[in-house]
Amino acid sequence: VNGYLSSVSKFMICSGEKAICDDNFENQCLQTSSQCTVHRHLMCDGQQDCNDKSDETGLICNTTTLEKCERRGGQKRELPIPLAWVRDGFKDCLSGIDEDDSWPTCGSNKSLRFVTSNDKCENVFLCPWGDPGYVEFSKLCDGVETCGNENKICSESRKQPKLSTAVLSTDKSMTKHLSYCIKGIKNTLNFKNHCFTISTFRFSNKNVYGGTNTTIILPNILQNCDHMFGEQYLYTSCADKCFSSSCPLRNIPRYEACPGQYQNRIGTIANNEYLTFVTK
Repeated sequence: VNGYLSSVSKFMICSGEKAICDDNFENQCLQTSSQCTVHRHLMCDGQQDCNDKSDETGLICNTTTLEKCERRGGQKRELPIPLAWVRDGFKDCLSGIDEDDSWPTCGSNKSLRFVTSNDKCENVFLCPWGDPGYVEFSKLCDGVETCGNENKICSESRKQPKLSTAVLSTDKSMTKHLSYCIKGIKNTLNFKNHCFTISTFRFSNKNVYGGTNTTIILPNILQNCDHMFGEQYLYTSCADKCFSSSCPLRNIPRYEACPGQYQNRIGTIANNEYLTFVTK
């Protein structure tokens, strides 16, 4: 404040109030997900601050510096910082080293970028427009439209089918198989993790509601669900198998439950004209 190293009350962090620090440091906050907003210096520090862990699993945390520094956020320990913070015009390290011109770079012109070390400089896919103007090959065809034409090129080159939001259903839609947990390939040696089954959901079996649990078969591993959609995302996240996303449902749907109506009901049969409530 006024050029002096100062401290700020934690209640002022991300408050959006009039700036106290000279560079508005206390309001340097990011919405990491629909459920969480944190100060940038709480990100990528190895400690979970968001319930959905989005402060530690965001793309910005995938590439960090080898060199460590003490962040201005007051954690009193040295940590690496995301490469995205290097020479971005904002002082993140107490020493100010993140804004030095000594950081290793790679590429030239549109592909000029900061890297962790000078040991290697790999080729990238150049974009015809947009920022940052390139995509690293490891991130090419990941479903995220970085270049403006990336997904179209990947689709043409790999003949990828359109994105499916549904999962394989069998047994009159009462059993659903996610990812590689499909009969015939679930024992493939390429997949080292086993599948497991949950019966949390109760969906309808044609015109009978509430009588049978829907069986969901899915991989027994934590996954990055950032690029999952539809049923695949819903079942995986609600089974607590997403390390970066939480279940979007407040209550798991149960067709046998209507508050205050037929508390001893065990099922409902429906056709185009009538509803039949089956009770104990």
